[in-house]
Amino acid sequence: MLKQLEEEAWFIDSNFSIAPGGYYQLLAILVFDQSARTYVLACYVLLQGKNALIYKSVFSALKNLCQGYQIDLRPKTMMTDFETALRNELGIAFPGTEL
Repeated sequence: MLKQLEEEAWFIDSNFSIAPGGYYQLLAILVFDQSARTYVLACYVLLQGKNALIYKSVFSALKNLCQGYQIDLRPKTMMTDFETALRNELGIAFPGTEL
């Protein structure tokens, strides 16, 4: 599943209504799989809040996890909503990526 994160286009969204008890939101990263010509879920994370520190921790952990599996994270574009904290932390974690 994480190997899909090597795709160039990421779509990131969060959902509050389906997060289980004890969690604030579910953050999902989908990618466009070129070979299948469809969008697939590459990663999801359950979060207990929504602020810059949480997002920073998520993207740091994701990068470390992928590095351990030799998965090269170099998205060229990311699409997400206009949540400031999420967009700021994506820009810091993945500089040069078009948001």
